[in-house]
Amino acid sequence: MTLDHSAEDGWPNFTKKGWNAAEYDADAALFVFTPRQLERLLGLVDKTREMGLGVTEITREVFDHPELHDEFARWVRTFKGGQGLLQLRGFPVRERSEEDIWRMYWGIGAHFGIGVSQNTHGHLQGKVTVQPGLVGARVYGTSTLAPLHSDRIDILSLLCINKAKSGGENTFVSLLKAWEIIEAERPDLLALLKRGYPQHRNSEEPEGCAPVTPYRVPVFGEADGLRSSYYGGNAMLFHQEQCFAEILTDADREALTYLADVLARPEMILHQTLEPGDAVFINNMEMVHSRAAFVDGDGPFEKRLLLRLWLQGRPLRPIPQDMRIINNPDGNLGIWPKPVVAAAAAD
Repeated sequence: MTLDHSAEDGWPNFTKKGWNAAEYDADAALFVFTPRQLERLLGLVDKTREMGLGVTEITREVFDHPELHDEFARWVRTFKGGQGLLQLRGFPVRERSEEDIWRMYWGIGAHFGIGVSQNTHGHLQGKVTVQPGLVGARVYGTSTLAPLHSDRIDILSLLCINKAKSGGENTFVSLLKAWEIIEAERPDLLALLKRGYPQHRNSEEPEGCAPVTPYRVPVFGEADGLRSSYYGGNAMLFHQEQCFAEILTDADREALTYLADVLARPEMILHQTLEPGDAVFINNMEMVHSRAAFVDGDGPFEKRLLLRLWLQGRPLRPIPQDMRIINNPDGNLGIWPKPVVAAAAAD
């Protein structure tokens, strides 16, 4: 039986509204697997293994079932057209192997988008846990504070396997709400933020691509009727002072400081601690996220571990062209893999 997936594709073409913590509707964003749904999902996990498919070979066409098909579409439509933060609860992280959880997670994620590389090694399956010596010294491999930021992708997803002994709370802030506030309070600064700022690509650019964007990366922009925002090095004053101080004006500094202050307002911040078996899908062009520092314990389930997906939406989310930081040769998102230079053999 061939199932039609067209209901999962496309993006809204209207001006979406942002939200603050009090306005966020948690009930509308939470979906808990029913026993019947979980049975069908695990049946699909077994099916992909029996087909001999690797995790990253699983497609939404394979990972589908008539009893789940409309529910998959409902999750995706709610995510794209709603608040941009959707939670799925009930992954059996204590009952099934990590590989089985990956199969289930990747299969569900395939309905939201296409998995892409998360680092210069070309990893499609990411782990957020303490990883000494991680490529690029990325903050997701440490236990330190990860400040508010956007990832360079349409959709970010995280699935909690283990919590830390203490700490590790996630926070989310709506960039669309920040846009509305600045538009109302300081429209003069909004114009600067829409113009944007250059950004260093942190050695993650493809071969032959400049290490710094040769264009300004907007913080706020609109395409095809849809508002989008990006809060990376283009919007962080410390990054601009470190890399581009010679072109910063006092007005630029005021705009970036004002934006940071708006995002830090207590009423803007949604606090959330993922429990084992919880997954979130984050509309990365509409909000920022952060993570508190944490302390791992010695027990088998006290070392913080989250699985991570970077997903490219279908089709690509319409955003201003200059909001793309890395322009890969194939036109896809993610970080273009680079050849690993082998260490020279000892004499």
